Amino acid sequence: MMLRGSGFEGVQTNIREHREKDYVDNLCRKMLTYALSRTLLLSDDIVIERMKNKLAADRYKIASLVGTLVTSPQFLNQTSNTHEQTNLPSPGTAR
Repeated sequence: MMLRGSGFEGVQTNIREHREKDYVDNLCRKMLTYALSRTLLLSDDIVIERMKNKLAADRYKIASLVGTLVTSPQFLNQTSNTHEQTNLPSPGTAR
């Protein structure tokens, strides 16, 4: 695989041309993991696909990803108990 350009621009070009799907998939998984403060489950694949589709349809705007995430059943139905069980801080709280 040949990189065109150098520095940050070269990395961006390489991701766009060869790894965009992997990058978007990983971004969605990391965002959902953080938002839910837990590891992902097989049932989360549905919302991940929804996040990826909406993100692509909206020209990869981060607001689209966040909007899909915060309206997902997984996010809306999480309990405060989840954060206590995992010993992770709730999103938005200081460590």
